[in-house]
Amino acid sequence: MAVADYVESAKDRILPSKGGEEIPEDVERKLKRGKERLKQVSASRKLAVQFARGKHYGVLSEDQLKVKQLSVTPISMGGSKPDHRVRLSRPLLAATIKTKVAAATQRVPSYECNPATSDPEDRAAASLAQKVAASGYDLWKLKRAFKKLVWNALVTEEGFICAYWDPNVGPYVELPVMKDVEEEVDVLDPETGQPTGVKETITTQQPTGETETIGMGEVAAQVYSGLEVMWEPGVEFEESPWIAIEHARPVEDVEGEPGFEGGKLKPDADAT
Repeated sequence: MAVADYVESAKDRILPSKGGEEIPEDVERKLKRGKERLKQVSASRKLAVQFARGKHYGVLSEDQLKVKQLSVTPISMGGSKPDHRVRLSRPLLAATIKTKVAAATQRVPSYECNPATSDPEDRAAASLAQKVAASGYDLWKLKRAFKKLVWNALVTEEGFICAYWDPNVGPYVELPVMKDVEEEVDVLDPETGQPTGVKETITTQQPTGETETIGMGEVAAQVYSGLEVMWEPGVEFEESPWIAIEHARPVEDVEGEPGFEGGKLKPDADAT
């Protein structure tokens, strides 16, 4: 099990831009290597997911890159399985996995926050941080996230959890929309405080007269399986100089990302 405590910032993400900027070549090469490595193990992991969900008659294709499902329907009912051969299965694996997940998540974790110095303010801040971490276990739904994490680690060989700040959580407030305005101002003499006759351009933010509704936000946890996370092939996850996540998301969420300047995105599943 590997835990990803890496939180992406908006500027680190590759977002569609209005100018149609291309992905840098070095980044594209890294993603290609990661996808090739993930493709090699994804079929067996998808088969394991089917087994964990009670579908016990899946097999890998000859090239080990696809999962095929054997027929369990007899010929008399329109299937391809001979009537005298019956395929029955019992969901023993699912019950075992649930038992192990429950055993791994039955205790509420405790947190220890050590102060950086012996200063009373630092000690008080560390004590407060410890209380916040303990109170957030239920508020941030960490137990549910840890259950999904352990399930993914048991079934897909790897599980990842990423903490991030979700700004779309209420209560909501109305804030003015600001815009950048460039203006020229006089450069003042640092000794006399008088204008020197030299102009400089500065950028200030001024209200546009419009308002927007934003949430106060809250901490959240996103769980990924071994079918979604990529890193440098040949090294451990913790030692990789880069990681990438391939995760299906609603179009509206991507368009709402800070820094997004593209138009209307087209869903990948839309073939029209």
